[in-house]
Amino acid sequence: HSFPTRRSSDLAVSPATTTFEITPAEVIVGQGASYAFTTVPEVKDLQWTVEPTATGSDNVGQITCAGVYTAPTSENIKGMYVRVRVNATDPKGYSSSALLSVVVRDITVNPVIQACDFGASRDLTAGTLGGGALEWRVVGAQPGSALTPNGHTRNGHTYKAGPQNIENPLVLEEIKVTNKLTNKSQSAFVLIANKDMGIAVSVDATACLPAGQIKLQGRINGGLNEGCKWAVLMGSGSILPGANVFTEEVSGQYPFAIITATVTYPGLGTFVGYMIQPLPLQQFSALHASRESK
Repeated sequence: HSFPTRRSSDLAVSPATTTFEITPAEVIVGQGASYAFTTVPEVKDLQWTVEPTATGSDNVGQITCAGVYTAPTSENIKGMYVRVRVNATDPKGYSSSALLSVVVRDITVNPVIQACDFGASRDLTAGTLGGGALEWRVVGAQPGSALTPNGHTRNGHTYKAGPQNIENPLVLEEIKVTNKLTNKSQSAFVLIANKDMGIAVSVDATACLPAGQIKLQGRINGGLNEGCKWAVLMGSGSILPGANVFTEEVSGQYPFAIITATVTYPGLGTFVGYMIQPLPLQQFSALHASRESK
């Protein structure tokens, strides 16, 4: 997700009616954060108010009589950001305004989820509000993996998965990016396949289920297999034991779910497959990501 940009209609200040200015004229803050506005020149007894812009919402946050603004928290923001207008009026009726955007995530890392084979590489980018150097690190279990800066984009890094780990068919690596100035962080994830996937996982498009649910199916060598054991490795949703129906978690933390299937045959070993399902389901109902066996 990118950070919001100002529209010309969001902020209009008339110099003819302004004897002071709010500084800065435009601010971006994270959800739940506070910011102290000032004026140039300094003016006493100002009345501070906050209101939605034409593209804003009713959840505009609060501002004190001293000009200290507190942003709404993420559960009170629809979408990824909200835009508000901060006004200051002096006793004579002169006023000034500033534009403020509240973002749900003040650090963004993209893509949020990727998949790759052992030894392969994937590129990631990150952005942050204001200043602060970004610190990248891998939090995971794939031995020998590495994360290095690249020259493709600003704040871009390349993740390289370590060599094959035959004991773990699927390994989920977390890549955490931290703003060293604010100590806030955001994570992205890479799912590593350490062996060929023997199960092709997909959605049964013929199933009639309530909204927020999908029926899963697994195929081995093209044939439907009813003995798959299903699980959610990570993501916003769940699967009941013994069932093959995924139910998404409304307003869940993650915009995806990693669904796995396993079948064990004596003498043949364990077959594994997975699917990364984007969420919410309603938005991606036509997108059925699957990984075919090689």
